[in-house]
Amino acid sequence: MSALLSVSSLLLVTLADGSSYTKGVGTTNATHSLSLSSVVYVPKFPFNLLSVSRLIKSLNYSLAFFPDYCVPKVCDAEDD
Repeated sequence: MSALLSVSSLLLVTLADGSSYTKGVGTTNATHSLSLSSVVYVPKFPFNLLSVSRLIKSLNYSLAFFPDYCVPKVCDAEDD
């Protein structure tokens, strides 16, 4: 993660054991061509979570979900 900024107590993540912890917020590269911003860094949390809603909005995509897969689609101006 690059450009890690400290956070206020308003952005604490509460873990299953009841503890609240956030190390910072920053930007990371998911791939060579995809940079994710406003990433919350919680080193004590054992999983990586992704907001699909924020991701598809920032990329101007939509997703169609099916029982076994999903299909991304670039939104046209007329889709708004």
